[in-house]
Amino acid sequence: LLIKEPKQPLAAKTVGPFYLFNNNWPRLIQSYEIMVAHAGDAEEKIGLLHRIAELYEIAGDDQSKAFDALGRAFKVDPSNTTTQERLETIARQLGDYPRLVALYDESIPDIVDDNLIIRLLVKIAQIYELVLEDVAKAAASYERILGVDPGNFEAVDALINLHLKNSNFAALVEAVVRKSEMVTEVADRKALLLYAAQTRET
Repeated sequence: LLIKEPKQPLAAKTVGPFYLFNNNWPRLIQSYEIMVAHAGDAEEKIGLLHRIAELYEIAGDDQSKAFDALGRAFKVDPSNTTTQERLETIARQLGDYPRLVALYDESIPDIVDDNLIIRLLVKIAQIYELVLEDVAKAAASYERILGVDPGNFEAVDALINLHLKNSNFAALVEAVVRKSEMVTEVADRKALLLYAAQTRET
């Protein structure tokens, strides 16, 4: 009925409360999807997708579809912290962090805000390091941050700690030398280069 209605968004808005009252969440989701397709701006679309996710999660007990809906909201606006938080909560509940990482990673080429790219890469790196325990991919993610912002001390320090924790001394020396090129104080540079030299000898 909704699909054949010539004024679909209006029809969807009209019947939505009826479906809600009758706890008919599949039809309510259908009405929301029609409104998403005709949403006038990003904020409206994201709000509707959040509602769809909530219905899947609570009424439908389908966290995977909830994640998909939130993933669509994320693609509309990757900077939306509410969307990110809800995605991360569901990924934790599902134990499906690779899915979250893939969503964040595939969005990066379309983002023009370097600060947002860095924030997402930090999340990706920390998931690889602390949750998935994939040292190589964690290191590669920190390297990508430095590719965006060569003066990012948080990233180079994270690399140093990561390589030190995993006894990867060759990579540790490279990271320490890189940091020595970033610092401005001569004494700090000398101390870092001395540490790198001592590490090479071990």
